[in-house]
Amino acid sequence: MPELKKFYAGAYLKIGDTCEHGDTIKFTNAGSNEGSAEEPKIQFVVEVSRKGKSIGEKKFSLNKTNFMTVAKAYGTNSDKWVGKEFVINSVKVRSPKSGELVDGIVLSLPNHDEEGEVVTQ
Repeated sequence: MPELKKFYAGAYLKIGDTCEHGDTIKFTNAGSNEGSAEEPKIQFVVEVSRKGKSIGEKKFSLNKTNFMTVAKAYGTNSDKWVGKEFVINSVKVRSPKSGELVDGIVLSLPNHDEEGEVVTQ
């Protein structure tokens, strides 16, 4: 029997479901508002790659931490983010809904760690 988990993976980027620590994402669009003018919810489509091979596209919303990382590298105009690549770092964060520790995503540039420090091999 084949591994069935991949058939039930969600539409959104999520550690352990649609991506893993060390995978990369590349923005494929400049985002679209799936909320309202009063309460915007900007969704991006990103291509997920593992070890240099594309494993599919997923939806992704940036939290403030990830927005600051992307904006620091490429500015706040998301048109300039299309085609830019980031590394996925899995970190434990406290869920605002449940209070439990859950896996969260912190983006970094390909040659930086989740703290923004340059990584040399």
